[in-house]
Amino acid sequence: MTAHYQSDRFACKSCGGVSITFPDMIHDCAELVCAGCSVSLGTWGDLKERIRQVVLSEIESGQTSIERASSDISIDALNEPVV
Repeated sequence: MTAHYQSDRFACKSCGGVSITFPDMIHDCAELVCAGCSVSLGTWGDLKERIRQVVLSEIESGQTSIERASSDISIDALNEPVV
């Protein structure tokens, strides 16, 4: 996700939570559920497409440049301590 991540775009429509429970096997048809209330959030493929659309809209609106746009987590972010 880009630096302009907006959790409300991905929040559970039922409880407002932003945590996802992933299945053991990840593939485009894998079903994702809300970690808060267990409501279905769609498939992994659906989530990837929603992220792609957010990134494209941020580029179009000028919130981020095409050079900085990414749906990948940066290596630096992976090395940051979890608080």
